[in-house]
Amino acid sequence: MRKYTDLLKGVRVVELCWAWAGPLAGRMFGDLGAEVIKIEGPSRPDAVRFGNYPDNDPGTEPWNRGGHFQKHSRNKKSLVLDLTAVRGREIFLDLIGRSDVFIENNAPRVLVNLGITYDDIRKRNPRIVMVSMPGFGNSGPMRDWVAFGLNLEAYCGISSITGYADTGPVRSVVPYGDPIAGLHATIAALAALRAARRTGRGRFVEVAQDESLLNVLLEPIFRATVGDEDPSPDGCHHEHISPHSIYATKGDDEWVCLTAEREDEFAALAKLVGHEEWLADAALDSPFKRKAREVELDQAISAWTTSQPRDDAVAALRRAGVPAAPAQGVDEVVNDPLLARRGYWQDVVHPVTGRLPYAHLPWSYWQSERAELSPAPLFGQHNREVLEGILGMSSEAVDQLEADGIIANRPNMA
Repeated sequence: MRKYTDLLKGVRVVELCWAWAGPLAGRMFGDLGAEVIKIEGPSRPDAVRFGNYPDNDPGTEPWNRGGHFQKHSRNKKSLVLDLTAVRGREIFLDLIGRSDVFIENNAPRVLVNLGITYDDIRKRNPRIVMVSMPGFGNSGPMRDWVAFGLNLEAYCGISSITGYADTGPVRSVVPYGDPIAGLHATIAALAALRAARRTGRGRFVEVAQDESLLNVLLEPIFRATVGDEDPSPDGCHHEHISPHSIYATKGDDEWVCLTAEREDEFAALAKLVGHEEWLADAALDSPFKRKAREVELDQAISAWTTSQPRDDAVAALRRAGVPAAPAQGVDEVVNDPLLARRGYWQDVVHPVTGRLPYAHLPWSYWQSERAELSPAPLFGQHNREVLEGILGMSSEAVDQLEADGIIANRPNMA
């Protein structure tokens, strides 16, 4: 049986990325079988190598224990290379000449300050696909703004419609701009790679993270383009549909979410919560009309849900044909037996953090099996493999690079 890693076997990706957006794009390539070489500087390791430690223990090598890094740099190799040095840049361009894709998600000034331009990259390898992921584009007055989850969400208007009417703007717990940009970059890179294989000419691809996030903000953007007033934050409720919310149940801080948009769903819900009179009320005969009576409906539904243990409420709603689910804690999700049965989690053994479960790709291919995930690399773990095995350097030359501080296997934290 074939493995997922057959899909991009033979493709080499150079990743000069940090945090989440760019590393996710690189990880997608690695998960599908590409050889992904992650470059970090001796004095500039990826910031997410630190923090979110297993058991909150940084250990003696905290740069090799960061939980975020573990997740988003699996199936990669680590080359620690000083790109501020002339020799380091020359090695980088030599590697570019032997690769298929180059991904970077730095502010535009970073490559400029390093003296690396797309013209340099294209001259070294006319077939390469370069993917640039600036926060706010490579041109315009905001080009040098540093992007992070909160300022992307705020700039794109998401914070203004999140939360409740009396709270003011609220950030999302998950910085959605990062994964959305990462997935968009993956798609764009794969399309450009296919074209490069067909034509022999590479491409420069820009994926501005703010534009990527705006691309999925559908209803609010549409309303703004037709002149409607800005939507206001409304908690768990839907802008047009009622009932649609999360309700407390009998348990301690246990909740159930449900919606009843279709008439058969609303009829089933009315019977279940003991309010069949709703079915004869013309003011409740559509989800849009019901929005005007939302407070009344919520109170009646809450009276029923708070009398039920959470799982009993979910089971009763589902039996009746009402879409519902428990509002699970993250610990419950990790231990969810359905995900376990479907093979969503895979144990990965890391030399520093030990055995931990990681989420696999959220899709499957017919008559293909998932390949084993390899752990995130130690800092500089593959220096020699890349320099000697790919670039053909001698062991003595690599020794000299290490002595000169051009490469390293532990961060220079001075």
